[in-house]
Amino acid sequence: MDMTVPDSVVLRVTTLLANIAATAKRLKIDPIYDLPAEDKAAAPDTMYAAIFGLSVVGRFQRKARLLSERHADADVRMQAGRLLSSIAD
Repeated sequence: MDMTVPDSVVLRVTTLLANIAATAKRLKIDPIYDLPAEDKAAAPDTMYAAIFGLSVVGRFQRKARLLSERHADADVRMQAGRLLSSIAD
């Protein structure tokens, strides 16, 4: 999610992240309730932690906000807005 990367790559990555985040929000996925008992804390190498982890969610929000406001491609702006609305809580 970097403006120096080709638009097609940014669009694909942003769309993937927006789809994952929107689905997690819609299904109300929560590691406290949805992980097996032996894995109550999301391991740092899981996709959930990579997107929603406390150490990265702020970075995703900043990058999504920047892309949604300033990217030249309207599709990228739309997907970044979807991602931002799904992770902004």
